[in-house]
Amino acid sequence: FAGQVLKYLSISGFYILLPGLQAGLGLTNAQIGLVSTSRNAASAATCLPAGAATDRLQGNATILVGLGLILCGLSMVILGLATSLWVAVAGASAGGIGMLVHTPASVSLLAANFPERRGFAIAIFGAGGSVGQVLAPLAAGGLAAAVAWETGFLAMGVPVIALKGRHFVDRVGAAVLAPGGVGGRGFFPS
Repeated sequence: FAGQVLKYLSISGFYILLPGLQAGLGLTNAQIGLVSTSRNAASAATCLPAGAATDRLQGNATILVGLGLILCGLSMVILGLATSLWVAVAGASAGGIGMLVHTPASVSLLAANFPERRGFAIAIFGAGGSVGQVLAPLAAGGLAAAVAWETGFLAMGVPVIALKGRHFVDRVGAAVLAPGGVGGRGFFPS
């Protein structure tokens, strides 16, 4: 639930803060469209590889959950530090990748951990996304009204990285150090 809230704060907050990014970097409508499209294209390109990685990692898919959320936060930080169109495209693309790395791993873990209540568990997961979509326009809109666009992006990205970074590092360390590494086949199975 909380991961979905964080992810959707990034997803929806992105669109609220885009006009500030456009004005701050002096981007045309076509260029800001490219920034937005790059996020969606990266997301689409990530779907199948993220699903395959989730299946490969099996019980260690929480690594991908954390990585996805960290990429969502990192995306907002890159956008907040952007000084050009191409840095903004890179930042937006990182967010697209993060969104789709997170989702299949999360749903897979829910299905595995709640076999008798899969539908309910996935509904709670979806509700987290809805809460994030409700909160993001309020948070991002408030930030856009109160601070510069750069600060708005940073304020939405840094907490996600801080909240998930430590958990991610701990989880990767545990998986690598476990007998056989990730999935019992070593960290980078052939």
